[in-house]
Amino acid sequence: MPPGMDEEQGIWTFSDEARTLMLRATADLPELHAIVARARREPELDDAWEVTASLEALDELYSLVEALEDELRGRKQRELLEELRFSLSAVLDGF
Repeated sequence: MPPGMDEEQGIWTFSDEARTLMLRATADLPELHAIVARARREPELDDAWEVTASLEALDELYSLVEALEDELRGRKQRELLEELRFSLSAVLDGF
């Protein structure tokens, strides 16, 4: 992780389905679970969920999504994980 990344913040936006999946996936990871759980609905974004977190934490969530992609086989779940990976990548890359 580049120096200072733990101090920088990013805003991550995700869907209802993604939130449900990530709450389950982080159930045994309290720090990451807390990030997903504290997300708030954003009416301006069609009621998508939005949370601000350190880039370091978002990078950890990205790694978790990659690991889940290797484990989950259902087409719908894989599409959802791809969506999550893309949204986290956009935050981490500054887009």
